[in-house]
Amino acid sequence: MIDNEIIQEIRQTRNKLWEDSGCDVNRFFETLMERQKKRPDFVSVVAQPDECATVVEEPKTRSYNPKN
Repeated sequence: MIDNEIIQEIRQTRNKLWEDSGCDVNRFFETLMERQKKRPDFVSVVAQPDECATVVEEPKTRSYNPKN
């Protein structure tokens, strides 16, 4: 498992938020959503969806395994 100063700080913050929510999952996520609303510069809302991606299908004549 990765363990460095940044990961440790993230875990400490998560644990503090969890304890502040009374260890209630619904309240935990409500708290996160409220915090995000207070930081619109940090979490942006998508105003307009990106253009759809184009899918190009390769011809089915190629073998996935070149040995066959």
